[in-house]
Amino acid sequence: MTKPPERIVNSASVGDGNTGDLVQVGIVAGDFHYGATGAAKSWYLGKVRELAPDKLVGRETELAELKRFCLAADPAPPYAWWRADAWSGKTALMASFALDPPEGVRLVPFFVRAPDAEADGRAGFLTEVNLQLAEVLGIPLPENAGASGFPGLLDAAAEVTERRGHRLILIVDGLDEDRGAGENDGAGSIAALLPRRPTHGMRVIVTGRPNPGIPPALHPDHPLRDPAIVRELVSSSAASAAELEMKGDLDRLLVGEAGEARDVLGVLVAARGGLSRDDLVELVGRQADSVHRILDSVEGRAFSRRRARWNFGPEVYVLAHEGLQARAVGRFGSDGLQAYRDRLMAWADEYRDRGWPASTPQFLLLGYPRLLQETGQLQRLVECVTDLARQERLQDVSGGEAAAQAEIAAAHAEVSTAAQPDVVGLLKLSMHRDDLEARNARTPARLPALWARLGQFARAEALARSISEPKRRADAVYELVPVMVRAGRADQADRIVTEAVDEAEFPIVRQYLLTEIAAVGDLARAMAMAEAIGDASWRCRALLTLSAPRPLTDPATMLAAADKIPDDKARINTRYFVARRLIEQGDVARAVAVAEDLDLSSSVDVITRAARRLRDDGDPEAAADLAASAAAPGIVFSMELEDLARTDLERAKEKVLGLGDSNRRGDYVCDLVELAIEQGSVGFAESLLDLLSPVHGRRALFPVLESLAAHDDKRAMELLAIKSDEWSGYVGTEVRAAAMTAIAEGLLKAGDTAKAETLASEAESAARSLSDEHGYKPSFRRVADFVVAARDVPAAERFARVVLASGARRHGFSGIAELLAESGDMELAERVGLRLVGTSAMFGVMIPLVRRHRAAGAAKEVCRIVRGVGDRVAEQSLMESELPRLVALHCAAGFPDQGLEIARKIEKSYHRDSAYKVVIREFCAEGRIESAAEIVRGGPVNELAPSLLAVALAEAMGAVGYGDGLEVLDNLEVKHRSAAVKAFLERLAECDLERALHLASTSLSPFERSSALVAMADRLAEPARSRLLAQVAQSNEWPSVLPALRPGECPGVTEVVDQFLTLQESRVGLDPGNG
Repeated sequence: MTKPPERIVNSASVGDGNTGDLVQVGIVAGDFHYGATGAAKSWYLGKVRELAPDKLVGRETELAELKRFCLAADPAPPYAWWRADAWSGKTALMASFALDPPEGVRLVPFFVRAPDAEADGRAGFLTEVNLQLAEVLGIPLPENAGASGFPGLLDAAAEVTERRGHRLILIVDGLDEDRGAGENDGAGSIAALLPRRPTHGMRVIVTGRPNPGIPPALHPDHPLRDPAIVRELVSSSAASAAELEMKGDLDRLLVGEAGEARDVLGVLVAARGGLSRDDLVELVGRQADSVHRILDSVEGRAFSRRRARWNFGPEVYVLAHEGLQARAVGRFGSDGLQAYRDRLMAWADEYRDRGWPASTPQFLLLGYPRLLQETGQLQRLVECVTDLARQERLQDVSGGEAAAQAEIAAAHAEVSTAAQPDVVGLLKLSMHRDDLEARNARTPARLPALWARLGQFARAEALARSISEPKRRADAVYELVPVMVRAGRADQADRIVTEAVDEAEFPIVRQYLLTEIAAVGDLARAMAMAEAIGDASWRCRALLTLSAPRPLTDPATMLAAADKIPDDKARINTRYFVARRLIEQGDVARAVAVAEDLDLSSSVDVITRAARRLRDDGDPEAAADLAASAAAPGIVFSMELEDLARTDLERAKEKVLGLGDSNRRGDYVCDLVELAIEQGSVGFAESLLDLLSPVHGRRALFPVLESLAAHDDKRAMELLAIKSDEWSGYVGTEVRAAAMTAIAEGLLKAGDTAKAETLASEAESAARSLSDEHGYKPSFRRVADFVVAARDVPAAERFARVVLASGARRHGFSGIAELLAESGDMELAERVGLRLVGTSAMFGVMIPLVRRHRAAGAAKEVCRIVRGVGDRVAEQSLMESELPRLVALHCAAGFPDQGLEIARKIEKSYHRDSAYKVVIREFCAEGRIESAAEIVRGGPVNELAPSLLAVALAEAMGAVGYGDGLEVLDNLEVKHRSAAVKAFLERLAECDLERALHLASTSLSPFERSSALVAMADRLAEPARSRLLAQVAQSNEWPSVLPALRPGECPGVTEVVDQFLTLQESRVGLDPGNG
């Protein structure tokens, strides 16, 4: 293991002059972004300062005692419990201590706060503390970072801290305010998570009131049960004075004039904060002046204000102290509070019914799901967080999907742990979770940076964070970094890199960040950040990068330092960087020597740069010799192409077209496109696109569109439309979104910010829209299977419209198409059927479709479809196994003689017999019994075939109610006659039950008769079905009835299908519910 730096950097307070080290955790879970995979990091220092007084008075003794407890040598008690009643100043003391910790300790504090629903129990504790423990370890937050992962994280963090010569101190302020302490004997409390035997010198400080006491669920010998650890805290005079004032304010509000003040207090207590002035006006139903007067009155000191989660929103109000929340809850009583909760829910319903407009209060987007969760309204919770219109509004105000993903994850956890989990609700939540993750998988990597250049930094950050694919997210942050840094937002860029990028996998992103910070003149800060990199190899690389702008008087020393880097990837990357710097300073020979030890790609790049440097320095012969000596002959061609393009683009084009290798030719055409654009010849660059295949063309298209848009955005959009049509199989939603981003970048360069912003929004929407790869997603296939199994024709029609609107050229939803062909919209069935993968699947749709048209007397439609299928079949040779389906199509169309001719030409007996069966059924349906019998009598050469075809003939005769079928079978003299007779009777029962029963009683043995009766029953409706089963149930063959029993329906699942299809319809621009 690499030895960590001696100094532990306080990541939350770099540059603020603090000494000591602080890992901040605590109250506002929303300060962190969900879904990121980079190393964990917190930015909670400002909140800690809000909890601390401006000046802590009269607590010098207590601060000194806290310091002694933290630094005392082992053996020493691992726990300290500072105990006092409410309003004693416990939080003020702990917050002040956290802001100024002693040297040699690593603090991990958490403040339990009853008025704040995000920090009043185990969930908030685990969210914040696990995040900070992961930061101590320098790792991303583990996937199992819940209660099960907490002990391991805590031990590992304590061990790492001990190795660094420090001690880990866990502080939990306000154990008495933990909502979980009073449920299930405290098994779900924060106290139950605290270690019984802290390891590696770790110590724990807790604060709380004497009551409630220790939760019964704690182990009998847990240190919290030891009275020796208790330290009674004497109340401070300042805290006592504040208590009297605030309680008096609260009491006056409760008896306020005309109940207005009481209502303001009631809704705030029920909501547990987070309501703005305008929200309170709506909820209280009074004039704005009345509410403002209450909030601005002396009694309004019982409230405190804080910024809204999203900065553009108004300030919101909470109760000023946790003691006030408890006092108010008691004064209102459960019934009183429920009335205010009902008012909040009705208020939410109003905004829901209005489609969650732009004026939707932030509380309904942030705090409302939490209220539903706490009050056990789980069905409402699921409906709320899966509401599409609300999700869109949440995305608009937050700038991305992270907030929606977080609340769905929270709802999922809550519903899954219920005593009787709502399985349908969980399906809905999982469906929306997957949809949100998929939305941004195709977000163009350059789009977040474009939003930042448009001045929308919050939206840029949220969009970059919400990209679900790790590499694309890293690429997006890489593009975003320079824009942020150059706009004076280095802190924001640092936070994004830390939290959104897996730096172990993509370390170059942080290297780029440090380079950009140094480039804007803050080299000292960049060096300090480089020193703080945990990985020694990449730390060395960063320090060398930052020292490079200084004169390279001793490159050998730099290379020697690079060679000492243990990690292969970091060492090669560093040597590559040094080689490039040598070239920049003119030391080409040394750079080429360094390239010899690099991988092939890096070596070729260094030699190419070196050759260009020699050429630009006026030594073309040396440049040519160096390029010719390289192992990659393409270097010479590239340099010749560059020189030629500068003087004659047409000749450069001819040179490229003379290449025989199509892949190399495509690559060089793309290079020529960029060279033409550099010279301002955008029209020439555009013309080169016609020479490219779709694979190469996509690469060249983006720079052309960007350059075109700078002076003719309409032409750029026309070109995108043309190429989308020409390259239809290669230009999906991902490429279109990236192309639109390029056009928006061109518009921005031209100064048209309004158009650029509009197109950036359209690009973002396009990236989120459904694309043709949806057919390969398990969720689509499984829902499609359920729709088919449920025979839900309206859902199948909606599903089909989604498939068609997605632009998929081919798909595999044959079951959907077949269901529509049998029972749904015939035109829709035909369109979907023609896009099925494989002719066999297409036949499965067209056969029942033709049959329906024939039954309706639509002879022209029948002929049209048969011709159309014939045209498609003519384009490709059918496998012999597919020929029976072609025969079936002709029979369904009423052309059995044509089908028979095709069947006779089939060589393999198995496939030929399958085709014969189809023709036999059609002949019988047309009353041509003798023609059908003739096939059985003389056609097959397979010994078993006559028996098999006889069964087919028997079924066909029974199906049409041909009463003399047994005579026909007798005349055939086939083997296994009983099987054919049984088959005949089963189908005859559907047409003539009495005759079938008579023949069954006279033609079959008792066992065969029972089996036949059960099979016949399966084809009949009630009461005939029950009549036949009753006969068997009275016989010795009664067990044969069991397989015929029908299971009950499963209610509720169809609602899942409805919501799933609504999701997909919205993605492709269809009206949900109407297709």
